[in-house]
Amino acid sequence: MVENLNSTAKKLRKRAVKKKIPGPKTLTSKLQKDALGKRLVKLESENLDLKNKIKTLQIERPKLSSKKLISSFGDALGEMQESLDTGDQKTKYIVSNLEINLKANVTYGDNKIYYQLPKLEDVIPLENLSTIRFNMKVLPKIEKDIFDHDEVPDLLGLKKKDAEGRISKNGFNIGEIKYAYSEIESDTVIDQLPSPLSIAPPKSPIDLVLSKIKKDKINKIKVPALVGLSFKKGAQILDSQGLLLGKVTKRASNSPEGTVISQSITAGKVVGIGTPIDVILAETKRSRVIKPLSVTKIKGIGRKYALRLEKAGITTISKLSASSIPEIAKVAGVSKRVAKVWKDKASSLIKDR
Repeated sequence: MVENLNSTAKKLRKRAVKKKIPGPKTLTSKLQKDALGKRLVKLESENLDLKNKIKTLQIERPKLSSKKLISSFGDALGEMQESLDTGDQKTKYIVSNLEINLKANVTYGDNKIYYQLPKLEDVIPLENLSTIRFNMKVLPKIEKDIFDHDEVPDLLGLKKKDAEGRISKNGFNIGEIKYAYSEIESDTVIDQLPSPLSIAPPKSPIDLVLSKIKKDKINKIKVPALVGLSFKKGAQILDSQGLLLGKVTKRASNSPEGTVISQSITAGKVVGIGTPIDVILAETKRSRVIKPLSVTKIKGIGRKYALRLEKAGITTISKLSASSIPEIAKVAGVSKRVAKVWKDKASSLIKDR
């Protein structure tokens, strides 16, 4: 029995040697080898990525100086402005502001800063590019000095024919003419561009808006506001709207001479065509001329005392009021009590005037 067990054990040892069953040390070595292999694969991948980045950075690209970079954007802005200036549009525009965020490689050489712009096909990580931010603005060119401009005539309230004549007479051209419904008589100028009394270059077009009355309202019209206008201007507006100028009176006022300061019918009220509108014009206030009063206007001062006072230069009640009581008494030869009465009376007369 023992011999059989020993024989079996011997056979198992021989089989184990032939199959080379790994022990604990052999398993540890295998695991370390696998970890090193994985680390090597990772390093090779990182190395490949780094080579690709270096290759991208080494690509030759055109270099732009700061001056060339800005001038390029300036040329682009100029072309934008030229495109806005073309055509016959009435409203003018300018490129007011352009904000630029530029991604580029910034390099330095020959004591200058240069910019390298990536091509469209380049794939460059954003962290490898610098951001340049700046604003650009177009300033419109002033082709003519403002002193070469002329004053735009006031055409409001004029008939179409009269307005066109005045435009030509003042050296401007007739621009676009439009019509708009209004309570004002047809073919009357109710708006203009440029506005009255502004300035514009000679031969500039002046656009007009003429009134056009609806048929159902042709017998009624709103009274225009005349207060503040000159008499001539107010009369023109009334005539152009089919209203009559009524009674004209004048009244002292601080307003300029001949300005309408009141009208008989309130502005905005609807009245029939042909209704007369009375107006009051401003008249310059005239200072009242006050004639000097003789000292004889004071009771008690007759010709005799007047002559005595006249020798001392006291000829009017103003001069008498300004003189002292002792002086009056001495010159006239009266008591100080009488002189005081005369002086007080002269002062009272001056105050009453």
